[in-house]
Amino acid sequence: MNPLINKMQRMLNSIEGQKNGFVIATMYKFVPISDVDDLCVFLRSFCNNNNILGTLLIANEGLNGTISGSATSMIAYLEWISEEQRF
Repeated sequence: MNPLINKMQRMLNSIEGQKNGFVIATMYKFVPISDVDDLCVFLRSFCNNNNILGTLLIANEGLNGTISGSATSMIAYLEWISEEQRF
């Protein structure tokens, strides 16, 4: 995990127990994505299962978006994206 992801993880862990709070994250990464359709299906399911709302634009050129959810939900997203090889 890189230092920025470690810092974000610590911040999210510090607010995880708070009620009625939302975390908003914006992101972009220009990287080749060959399986756009598969990634769209996966992320739609992942976000629905974790109560994450927002917009993710996925194209052959990369990922761009703004999402929001509880700290717990955003930790789940952060863990997924930090383990995903292309990001």
